[in-house]
Amino acid sequence: MSRLRLLVLGTVFAGALSACAAILGIEDGVPRSDAGVPDAAPVDATPPTDAKPDAAPTTCDPAKPFGAPTPLTALNAPGVEDSHGRLTPDELTIFFSSLRAGGAGGADLYTASRTRRTDPFGAPANLGAPINAPSGELMPSVTGDGLTLYFVSDRAFGSHVWFATRPSVASPFTAPQVAVGLNAAALDLTPYVLPDNATIVFDSTRLGDAGLFDLFSANAIDGGFSVPAVVKGVNTPGHDELSAAMTPDQLVIYFASNRPGTKGSYDLFVATRALPSDPFGVATPVAELNTVGNEAADWISADRCRLYFSSMKASNNGDYDLYVAEKAP
Repeated sequence: MSRLRLLVLGTVFAGALSACAAILGIEDGVPRSDAGVPDAAPVDATPPTDAKPDAAPTTCDPAKPFGAPTPLTALNAPGVEDSHGRLTPDELTIFFSSLRAGGAGGADLYTASRTRRTDPFGAPANLGAPINAPSGELMPSVTGDGLTLYFVSDRAFGSHVWFATRPSVASPFTAPQVAVGLNAAALDLTPYVLPDNATIVFDSTRLGDAGLFDLFSANAIDGGFSVPAVVKGVNTPGHDELSAAMTPDQLVIYFASNRPGTKGSYDLFVATRALPSDPFGVATPVAELNTVGNEAADWISADRCRLYFSSMKASNNGDYDLYVAEKAP
């Protein structure tokens, strides 16, 4: 069983992370602190402003809780793991990872599409080579134009972030490359790119606190990304924060954590802020979606009305499935 497979299964997170830390030479006992780690930078290179970004037009009341989650039945294969469904802004195309039979080996990346947001997705298609390899490919995230795909693979030197591009949505992706500037001598997982490809959020064990995950962000620069910075306000000492989904205006973030008080090992949390340059406020659990199984945030619509997420739930026999939940008008 690959190390990447162990990482994505929440029931064995602790053992997998400990093993990965030993393999990568991560030392335990490093103080968990934001000291010496730069603040998250604004989306572009212009000086920060106090102007509040325009809110996206909304079809719901963002203050309301989510309704009952709906499984993405057309995408969930019985008895296997399907997780980390990330969409294009129009919600008509989804990319996700799956351990279903017929892949290149380990987890593979798949895509599916639909004509309208309210329609079920069509049959998933394996992205094939050169994206999928005999290693494990997981946690995809696509830019708004559908032309750049980020994902995690352990094909070369541990579990890190890779990317691939294509000239049009009708073309195949080119050979993947390592995402320059994002990866460290640690585990770097679950990239979430904003639609404009200017900012990416991911989780990493680079702070060295016994192999635990923190959330980081980085801005696109020529040829790669800026030095990743911790996402201020969401990371807690001694616990994992991972699998984040952030609105395009960078004011709302959903993520998974195993901090005290969770229903399962990993629950969904949400935090907000007034400006992209601010730290996030106190995170609160998404109580209406959390279960005794594990949950992971996958994708949030710009209007904050629909959250796509992965959940084990008690009935899933320890495997993640894909769900969507929507807030009422």
